[in-house]
Amino acid sequence: MLTLTLKREFGFKKDRERLLKAFTRLRHRKDWKNKVSFYKGRMEVVENNIHLHIVLTSHFWNQKEISKAWLECTGNSFIVDVRKVNDVEKASLELAKYVCKDTDEELKTELAEFRDENKGSRFVFTGRRPP
Repeated sequence: MLTLTLKREFGFKKDRERLLKAFTRLRHRKDWKNKVSFYKGRMEVVENNIHLHIVLTSHFWNQKEISKAWLECTGNSFIVDVRKVNDVEKASLELAKYVCKDTDEELKTELAEFRDENKGSRFVFTGRRPP
């Protein structure tokens, strides 16, 4: 399980855009393509940060290497959390927690406005490396 963190700086809409662009850059890197074969994730917004919580199938990838790659993709964020998953059901429940997780009132308002202005915008994502 991989969590990628980006500091909130410009408001939800701009920070979300920055996060998704950085994640796209990460997915296009050679090390991601060589190591990750499947991923499923969820965006989480908290007061000071915006995160991607990702369950993935991959070869071993050192946390320091991921942190360095994430910094190169974001330009200013290096915080990543990596945890080995031994129990797929437990990992699925952990990911589902972020789908249902509540936020504070200010963020709820900002997220509601964003959703109203951006119908069809996804907070859950998935991908697979072509065979």
